[in-house]
Amino acid sequence: MRLAWGMCVASVSAAVVKDKRYCELLFVQPPVGGSAVADVFSTFGLNACPASVWNAITPINARDSASIAVVLNGPRYWTMDEFGPLSTSVVKDRVVKTVQGLNVTLLGRVSLPWPLPTGSSGFYKPSAVTRNADFVWRAGSTAFYLTNEESGERYIMQSYSQQVHPSLTFASLPALRFRELPPRWSFSAVVLPTDVNVTTPALVGGAASVGLVLQDEFGNSYSYAGNVDAYLARMNQCTEVSIVGDATYCIPTIPTICSGSGPSPTGTACPSKGDVAVKDCWPHLPSFASVHCVAPRDTTCRFMPSGAWGCVWT
Repeated sequence: MRLAWGMCVASVSAAVVKDKRYCELLFVQPPVGGSAVADVFSTFGLNACPASVWNAITPINARDSASIAVVLNGPRYWTMDEFGPLSTSVVKDRVVKTVQGLNVTLLGRVSLPWPLPTGSSGFYKPSAVTRNADFVWRAGSTAFYLTNEESGERYIMQSYSQQVHPSLTFASLPALRFRELPPRWSFSAVVLPTDVNVTTPALVGGAASVGLVLQDEFGNSYSYAGNVDAYLARMNQCTEVSIVGDATYCIPTIPTICSGSGPSPTGTACPSKGDVAVKDCWPHLPSFASVHCVAPRDTTCRFMPSGAWGCVWT
């Protein structure tokens, strides 16, 4: 199982980290409602996650008495040049534990949906990660961007993963542009003309204490390269969208909502798997679960017999 979230920043500041190897273990705590939290432990700063040790660890033998599941995240390699001087751990007191012979240190906690997502349901969807990050890409370095062509949002790769493709290296990353991406997404390799910083807003006078991170289908993690505070403010605004034959959901207005009556929709955004309905939820509906209506899978923007574009179950 892979989770589509990048994790916290390691507690190593002002350090050259490009192409440094590390691994993470997420210890998932018992869920409350539809979400759970996981303690994130990393090898970074302690060891380079030796393959002989890492390969012997499984979600079963890594579990402790307090966790209900363990997610293995790695091996991974940083793609920025360095952690800037503002990078610090969000954990005040250092906690180190040994898991099947591997020393790891606690970085922090992340929120996860429950049940844990499987397959491709979480890819290309940003999540908020609490961190004190100050990532630096120097002028002349190559950076890798995912761009949402519809919204204009850009995400810069912060680490690549060998969990899906063990042979993936920094040198082979430019070839990712040849893969088939989801609609409205593009990948580019850019030689930077100037330095690029991705810094947690709260460290530089902003409000947010989080970064926005998404993953692609290979497990590579990308940080939002824009204004996080402005993004979160837009996320608090939403538009009600009804699914044909089902309930009404409220989704962020950052993308353009599926609508229109012409040959092409004016937008394509629809409710996704796991979204909770805000009204029109009734026991007879396909999405009804206990007392809520929860989208059991993604919906798609389709042209309807009525002559308008609408969201339907795929």
